[in-house]
Amino acid sequence: MTKFKEDFELVKRARDFAVVEHGKLLQLYNDKPFFVHLSDLQMVLTHFGITNPVVLASAWLHDVVE
Repeated sequence: MTKFKEDFELVKRARDFAVVEHGKLLQLYNDKPFFVHLSDLQMVLTHFGITNPVVLASAWLHDVVE
């Protein structure tokens, strides 16, 4: 497996896990699914040039422990 595929798979696995764990939970101040917040966070990070797959995976997972 190439490094790119490994990095992509790490972020994908984190995203898939977060979406399952948050289930049908909605954001507090609107009716959007909670995982939209996580997707938005990843977009903000990549907009500012942050592409480290560990950081992007962490963005998806940062609310799972709550």
